[in-house]
Amino acid sequence: MDKLALVTLVYAGAKFAAYCLWCRRGLERFGRNWNLNRATFGLGAFRLLLGIVLGLIIARLFAAPIIDGLQHTWPALAYVIVFVPIRWIEWSIMLAIITKSARGFISLEPGSMAWRIGGIAVSCAVDAVLFAGVSFFNIQPGRIFC
Repeated sequence: MDKLALVTLVYAGAKFAAYCLWCRRGLERFGRNWNLNRATFGLGAFRLLLGIVLGLIIARLFAAPIIDGLQHTWPALAYVIVFVPIRWIEWSIMLAIITKSARGFISLEPGSMAWRIGGIAVSCAVDAVLFAGVSFFNIQPGRIFC
C-alpha cells in the first residue's frame, strides 16, 4: 500500500469514527424514536458520504478559485473560508435528519447551534490526522477533505 492510500484510509476511518460519535451525541440530545446503535453508524456513514459529495461539488464549483488563490500564501485562511461554511450546511442537514424536522436545518437555538459548531470542530480536528500524515510522509493529498 502506498503512503497516500494509507493516509487516506486512516483519515477516512478517523472521520467515520468521529462522525459516528458526534451523531450519537446529536441523537442523544435531539433525536426521538431512534435505535441509537443502528442510527449512530448509519448517520456516521451518511455524514461521511455527504461530506465527500458536497465537498467535491461545492469545492469544485465555487471554492476552487479561493483555494487556488490562497493555498500558497494563506493556506489556513483558504481552509477556513472554504470548509467551515460547507460544514455548517452539512451539519445542518444532519441536524434536520436527527430531529426529523426541516426546522433543524434552520434552527438558531443555542443548543442546536452549539451542536453544529461542535460538529465543525470535530470535522476540522480530524483533518489534523490528514495534515500530520501528509507532513510525516511528505506527500501531496490533493483535495480529499470531507
